[in-house]
Amino acid sequence: MKFGIKEGLIVGGMGFFVLFTTYFIPIGFIGFDGIEDILYPWIVTTDSIRMKFGVVERIIFIFLLIFLAIAFLNIMIHWHVSLKFFQGALGIDKLEKRKKRTIANSILIIAFWTVSIVVAVKITEYGLFKYINYFYGTLPFLFILLMGTLMLVKRRANS
Repeated sequence: MKFGIKEGLIVGGMGFFVLFTTYFIPIGFIGFDGIEDILYPWIVTTDSIRMKFGVVERIIFIFLLIFLAIAFLNIMIHWHVSLKFFQGALGIDKLEKRKKRTIANSILIIAFWTVSIVVAVKITEYGLFKYINYFYGTLPFLFILLMGTLMLVKRRANS
């Protein structure tokens, strides 16, 4: 399938619509002063929305179900990508026998699971937000470092 200008405009328009609604609908319901102290503004916003003639009176139940499904999908995608990355980095995908590859994959999955459980038990919600702020603060520098590294690799590959 060809991804041209028309498809790019459609994806960009949908992304703009999602960002617009993500920021301005909670501000419209809660206000500028109230939104500042809330960690999850969409959950509070959906709790204040009601359907007059619906099977489910409050929208929050529908929203939380969708939010949970998106969160699990996000977790599965990130686990899969990181597993494939570590398989390639550690050379697991190049092992000759299927049994060795299965054992190595199992060890890698158990290591991921163990680290995830330990971090989930130890970290608090506010600690998580603090670490996320640190991560986002260093992200521009990491992108510059990544671009420099990739340009260096390309230059060496060409010579």
